[in-house]
Amino acid sequence: MTQYHNFRHFFSLTKILLLLITIITLPLFVSACGQFEGPQGWAGGITDENNLYITSQEGSLYAIDQLNQTVQWKIPLRGDKGENTVYGTPTLFESNLYFGGYDGTFYSVEIEGGQIYWDYTFNSPIITSPAVNDSYVVIGTSDNNLHVIDNNLNPGKPLCSYSTSNQIWASPVIYNQLAIFGSMDHVLRAINLDNCELVWDFATQGAIVASPIISQDIVMFGSLDRTFYGLNAANGKIRWRFDGSSGWYIGDPASDNENVYAPSMDGHLYALDITTGMKKWSFDTSDSIVSSPVLVNKFLAVASVDGKVHIISSNNGQEQVACDLGEEIRSDLGSHNNIVFVKTEAHSIIALQIKDNGNPDEIWIYLTNEDDPIPRDRIPAC
Repeated sequence: MTQYHNFRHFFSLTKILLLLITIITLPLFVSACGQFEGPQGWAGGITDENNLYITSQEGSLYAIDQLNQTVQWKIPLRGDKGENTVYGTPTLFESNLYFGGYDGTFYSVEIEGGQIYWDYTFNSPIITSPAVNDSYVVIGTSDNNLHVIDNNLNPGKPLCSYSTSNQIWASPVIYNQLAIFGSMDHVLRAINLDNCELVWDFATQGAIVASPIISQDIVMFGSLDRTFYGLNAANGKIRWRFDGSSGWYIGDPASDNENVYAPSMDGHLYALDITTGMKKWSFDTSDSIVSSPVLVNKFLAVASVDGKVHIISSNNGQEQVACDLGEEIRSDLGSHNNIVFVKTEAHSIIALQIKDNGNPDEIWIYLTNEDDPIPRDRIPAC
């Protein structure tokens, strides 16, 4: 890598971190044109058998037919312009969507018709996605607190909270009776869901902004100390660590039965053995990755910030093809069957159908900031 590319990479890392800090600490910021803009909202989409559920940068929640982009319903979110954006991808549990807004409103929305089932207002922006089961909803807020909500009440009501010494940007996961989550104070913690009492903690050397993932009783996560960890989920004891990345871990990992796939700001997607942490392979996208990849049959789709969606083999990391959307991507990818859903910084939602050979076809695009959201003269990106 040349000195120029080293500088460009460092500048990109610095820019992303400053942007992350900005969306938390400043309710408004000034754009290059001198206009005041609110937070932009990087939430990805979640799917069921028929629809894609996704929030827009303009502050609405959509249900969109996966195959023909027909909007089934659309509801406006509460809050002023810019404050009604969403950063954490919604969680679908049974027949309800759960998610929080930057204005501090937490929602439970019925997917049949888009009715708000209940909502609860926190006094702090919500950046994380919730973890949900039959009994509990767990959500972090940027005032340093993790909240456990009773999922059997309407409206949902917090049962207890746990306070850390810094903001919570990483989404929690539920493991048996534990809520496991990371914080900007460098610590991964597990608390009891019944009373929010600490069960174990594990300190790293950097802030934790990427969410953990659990497979085979191992909780795996990356830190801004450039290390990816595997811990015993029951007691927090370290199983392994991977120190091969030169960049921070900001995007959430994905996993299958054998490997965990860790996206790094150094532009690589690392495939690590779940039980040992040994690197199987890595793929270089040539730009930073801040979103989560998705598995599509025998392939992985991973998006780099520069707007390219790379389709690679999950077996060996070999690229099949890259689709250049020409629009920056910071939102997590969504998928169902062989379709990948991408939300870009240019207010577009794009559906890519992945063929058996790995080649992607753009099947539709929807523009959330246009009165006519379906461009008639667009040439598909791939």
